[in-house]
Formats: sequence, structure tokens, C-alpha cells
Amino acid sequence: MIDKLSIERDYREKYRPLYEAFAPRVADLIRDLTRQANIPLAQIEHRTKTVESLLRKVERKSYLDPFTEIKDFAGVRIISYYNDDVDRIAMILNSELDVDPAHSMDKISNLDIDEFGYRSFHLVCKLKNPRVSLPEWKRFSGLTVEIQIRSVLQHAWAAISHKLDYKLAAQAPQEIRRQLFRLSALLELADDEFAQIRSRTNEITAQYKKHVDRGELDIPLNIASLNQYIAERIDLSQWEKIGLEVGMTRHIEEEQDFISPEEEREIELKLLFGTLTALGVKSIAELDSLVEKNKSNIKNVLRKVNEAGKKNGHSFTAIGIDLLNMVLAISERKRLRPDFQWPDPWIDAVKKTMDRLLAEDRSK
Repeated sequence: MIDKLSIERDYREKYRPLYEAFAPRVADLIRDLTRQANIPLAQIEHRTKTVESLLRKVERKSYLDPFTEIKDFAGVRIISYYNDDVDRIAMILNSELDVDPAHSMDKISNLDIDEFGYRSFHLVCKLKNPRVSLPEWKRFSGLTVEIQIRSVLQHAWAAISHKLDYKLAAQAPQEIRRQLFRLSALLELADDEFAQIRSRTNEITAQYKKHVDRGELDIPLNIASLNQYIAERIDLSQWEKIGLEVGMTRHIEEEQDFISPEEEREIELKLLFGTLTALGVKSIAELDSLVEKNKSNIKNVLRKVNEAGKKNGHSFTAIGIDLLNMVLAISERKRLRPDFQWPDPWIDAVKKTMDRLLAEDRSK
């Protein structure tokens, strides 16, 4: 008979502190691996099995040695935006970690015909060489971690269906059984559609890149084409250099709590797109003409912006896309719609400064 008191003592004093250190390290490793593979994650979280959970599990099942037989003392959950990334992440983990096939599963493959389900990989993994031999990983040798991989929609289904507490179709009342089947199918379809939209967007973006590379700029203005145009034709570092020359502060790109550098750039692009739309720009060719037209006036406009900001107690930061946005808005102010307003992502001090400049220039 297993001595639960000794199990509790050993887990509290010996094993749990080790797993508490192991779980976040694995989560950080996965963040790095997915970032290198250009796979964006919606969420990644980790946990360590509680003492209470361990004791309940020991009571339910017969273990000869729970510390070697239980595989989920540490757990990591990965939530991707797209369902095809679930497979990509699983492939990376199979390459980088020692996956135990006997205790791992693809849950969709194990569903019966009358069972509601969602795609979810459950991989039980250990570190493998050469990583496990490195000094910073060596103390975790032999420890296992259960890693779950789901898409956002798969996670939503898992969370909600868990609350409904229907796993088998037979368990659900007849009146709602059909609704559950339909909902499960719709979520699966939506997952596939989002992946296809992403794939099609990537194809269109690649086409825009070819057009811009060849100087064929008569393509419609949208976020994808704007991003490619700036990447290929605008030297943002030169714009930022001019901003620094007129007294703006240097922008330091860093990972923030709630926004990554990639998400920050996406916001900057959307702000610029909003200004261009208000200017009536409909193609990349039109945008290119405006940039060429106002090149010689960049420093004068940015100096005016920076001086106006100082009067309002604000210090402008030299962010290339934002500087392009400001220069085009002020230089082409007569084209702006009368009801144009700077959107909320701009901070109030910036909006007030820019509004004042536009109002002054319009009155001349």
C-alpha cells in the first residue's frame, strides 16, 4: 500500500520545486522555437501539478511508483492562431524534444463517431541531447512535461464543451444533440477557413512583392501592398535619422507586456493606411508619387512637428512609418477630408499637436 504521507512530503520538498522551475523553462524554450519558425502564438501557459491534484490522482489509480509513472507533473499549453500551425508546432517539438509516443496522442484520431471533439495534440516529452547536457538544463534530466497544442477555436470548443459536460453524443439531451454536432462542425470549418485565408493572403503578399520589386506600382492600396512597398522602397532608417537630426528621441524596439514589435509595426501600418485613405490615395503608384513629391520637405516638416510638440510638452519619437505618416498628412493637408481625425492609437499629445498644425496650415 502506498504511503500517501510520504508521497506528499517527497513531492512538496523534492519534486515540486524542480518541476516549478522546469515548466516555465520549457514554455520559454517553446516561445523561442516558434518565434524562430515564424509561428505566432495566441497564448502559451504553464503549470505545475498541485499537491492536492497529485493526491487525488494517487487515490483514483494504482501506482507502484507515482513519481516515475505520472507524466504530467509539469504541463505547458500552446494555443496557436491557425489549425495548420498545430501540426507545425508538433513537428518542431518532435525534432527538439524526446517525445514519448506511448503516452502522446492526437486526440482527433482517437474520437469515436458519436463523440464530440476538437483537434488537440498531447505530447509527453523529455529533454534530449545535446540540450540536456548543457549546464542550464542538466538538472532537469529525466523530467517529463505534458504539452498540449491547440488552435484558438479548438481551445474555445474545449473550454465551452467542458462546461457543458457532454463528451459523448448519447450524454446530451436529444433536443440539443443536433445543435452540438452543428456547432462542432462549424468551428472545424471556421478553423480550416481561417487557415486558407492566411494561405491566400500570403500568396497575394508574395505577388505584391514581385510587383514592387519590378517597379510595377499600379496595384491597389491595402495593408498588404503598403507593407511590401515600405519594406522594398522606403528607407525607414533614413527617415528616423532625419527625425533624430531635428531633435526627436530615438525609438528603442523592445518586447512589451502586451504588444510585440511585429504588432507595433502592424498598428503603425494601419495608422498610415488610415491617413492615406483620408488623402484619397487608392494605389501604391499614387503613394509613391506623393513620397517623391515631398522628399525635399521632410526635414522642414519634421522640425515643425517636433517644435510644436515641445510647446505642448511632448517629445516625439523617431519611428519611421509614423514620420512618413506625419509628413504626408501635413504636406498634403488640402487633400484631407474635412472630418479627418487622428485615430485613438495616437496618444492625445500627438493628436493635439498634429491637429493644431493642420488647422494652422489650412487657415493660410
